[in-house]
Amino acid sequence: VRLLLYLGVDINSQDYDDCTVLFYAAEKGHTETVRLLLNCGANLNIQDNNDKTVLMLAARKNHIEIVRLLL
Repeated sequence: VRLLLYLGVDINSQDYDDCTVLFYAAEKGHTETVRLLLNCGANLNIQDNNDKTVLMLAARKNHIEIVRLLL
């Protein structure tokens, strides 16, 4: 992720499900990656194609530390 950020990749780019890299980091419970992405300007208000946000996903997956970061 750091390399991609260094290369200037758009961290808010969405895939075919309208998810960003922040969605996947939060879903997998990668707290430090979520922290890094937020510090680099990741938009936590983007919704996927089911109108879910990263916060909703992290809460559903019971990733409490990530939920705290997102609040």
